[in-house]
This record gives sequence, structure tokens and C-alpha cells, in this order.
Amino acid sequence: MANTGTAATLGACGTTPSLTGNDTKGYVTVGSGATTTCVINFYAAYTTAPVCVVTWRTNASTIGLGVSATTTALSVKFTADAQALSFNYQCMQ
Repeated sequence: MANTGTAATLGACGTTPSLTGNDTKGYVTVGSGATTTCVINFYAAYTTAPVCVVTWRTNASTIGLGVSATTTALSVKFTADAQALSFNYQCMQ
């Protein structure tokens, strides 16, 4: 799957987070401050909610991940503060 297309954008995800990717796949570095949720807003809405997989890019195996997707956004919830950690995401329909 190519990582091409218009970039997705970040909603809530700490102070000054970063995202490299698009609606299909990419990675996020969580911003500073106590952060337990990140929201990735899709550039183009999916027809139905996609299936998304999220994995840690950095070693954070003690922090759990919860994933929820709608047609317009991916929400990732953490079981503990995830500031400055990074995760990968991939969404398929």
C-alpha cells in the first residue's frame, strides 16, 4: 500500500504533536503534556468506518492502546500518559 495522497490532520494529541502520513497509513508522535488521546482527522471521509490497526513505533509496551474509527476520524486512547511517544496506524476499507 503506497503512502500517497493528501495528508490527514491531527486533532487533540498533546501540545505540538506531529503526523507523517495520510488517510491510509502513517505515524504520529504524541505532543507534550499529559496526553491520553490522539485524534487523526481523515482528509477525505470513508464511505463506511474503516478498520484501523495501531502499533507502537517506540517502546511503550506497558501502555495499552484503544482504537476507534468513524468515517471521518481515527481516535487512539492510551491507558497512561503517552507524551513524546510515537505510534503507527493503518486503515483499510
